[in-house]
Amino acid sequence: MTGYPAYRQEQFALGLLYQDFIADLLLCRLGFPVVQYASQTYQQTFGESRSGVEIKFQGRLAETGNLWIEVGEKAHPRPGDYAPSGITARPYDNAWLWVTGDFEHVYGLAVSTLRLLKPRYTLIKNKTETSIGFLLSSADAQKYAAFVLAPTSPPPKMVT
Repeated sequence: MTGYPAYRQEQFALGLLYQDFIADLLLCRLGFPVVQYASQTYQQTFGESRSGVEIKFQGRLAETGNLWIEVGEKAHPRPGDYAPSGITARPYDNAWLWVTGDFEHVYGLAVSTLRLLKPRYTLIKNKTETSIGFLLSSADAQKYAAFVLAPTSPPPKMVT
């Protein structure tokens, strides 16, 4: 895919901004501290965060009304298998809570619930073919969520 490295870098930066936004939101609204690990070493030793929270930004939620629930990924578009990711159990994965959404709607979903829901949905590839997963409607997310938050203020503008 032409331009994929720039696209990936932009998505990565947006994901980091969203992680900070959610960490701040969960602490201020729920009193729940989330310590995200930044290094690959810590993530592959302990998981995404010490608290077992995985945070995923849904950039197309407002447009589609769906959440993308990932089960496999590739770092770059290429032939071959997908590496287990997202809600798929991995030896180093301690995730029990999947916090996902956008800057207006935030869903806290138990990973165990998402794993139970997975067989009900068709697995599909994303448009860059770097991820495989299923679409969960925001209505279903609302039904299965442990909590739903509506942030009252936007994040700071992204520094570029």
